[in-house]
Amino acid sequence: MTARTRITWLLRWLVSAGLLAWILTRPEVGRLGPEWQRLNLVWLLAGLLCAGLSLALGAWRWQACLQALGLDLPLGRLFKVTLAAAAAGGVSFGALGTDLARVLLAGSQWPGRRGRILSSLALDHASALPWVVLMVLAAVLAHGTMPVMLTAGVWLVLGVVGAVAVATAVVSWRFRRFHLEIMQVLADRATWGGFMLAMWRSVPVWLAYCGIYYCAARAFGVVVPMAGFAGVIAIADGVASLPVTIAGLGVREQAFQTLLGNWYGVPPPAAVALSLTGFSLTLGWAALGALCIGGRPLNPEPTVIP
Repeated sequence: MTARTRITWLLRWLVSAGLLAWILTRPEVGRLGPEWQRLNLVWLLAGLLCAGLSLALGAWRWQACLQALGLDLPLGRLFKVTLAAAAAGGVSFGALGTDLARVLLAGSQWPGRRGRILSSLALDHASALPWVVLMVLAAVLAHGTMPVMLTAGVWLVLGVVGAVAVATAVVSWRFRRFHLEIMQVLADRATWGGFMLAMWRSVPVWLAYCGIYYCAARAFGVVVPMAGFAGVIAIADGVASLPVTIAGLGVREQAFQTLLGNWYGVPPPAAVALSLTGFSLTLGWAALGALCIGGRPLNPEPTVIP
């Protein structure tokens, strides 16, 4: 690792720590003690189960995208790759590290086919987008005011545009020689059947993912309408994927605090507490992914579908 790279990562960690510290030390959020004291452990355990389920279902959805592009890997091994990628995402800039880890780990199974793996990730993300839009619209309609529509629209546009811009920049710079192959694969009509299958598999994925933060909210005694809360989660997740801080720390908490406070009157300490708890539940499963990275190789028997 070069000195420039070390300095870049140090700055990223400092920005993340600074933003999170600024949020946690604000007067209205500085009283988190009572929130943790009334934590409901049953709901917390349910959230942990939802976190594991969302990662497993995410691997299942990605499998449909890989199979559509002629690649196949047993779901159990693909789940290990997903856990390892989640671990990388926990210490990366925005959501970028997660996808890079998936490319590198899956690419080791199919040498010379990283362009198709990148294409499968594009299909994977695109298959979730329609449901994200629907959840945001549901939140907007549930609240029913123009300022909320403008706020939700701005956050959603920033999240989508930022994620697309980062992905495009990475492909163009880091994976330049795969660019033509990716375009050819995505233009192939045979891939769209897999895309439709992945889109329907996105439904249980999003239900499980929303379950993480819903259980975290109930663990702190926060109750808001499900449609509106799903929209808040979608917007906060989109904001956290922007390449601003490490793993979205700070910006995710600010999004939850702002939206839950403005829309449903949730106190800032409770909003920040449920955000940090929901993220930590996924991070717990990512710790298993770190063991997958540091343990023995996956030693898979991948399949190329004719």
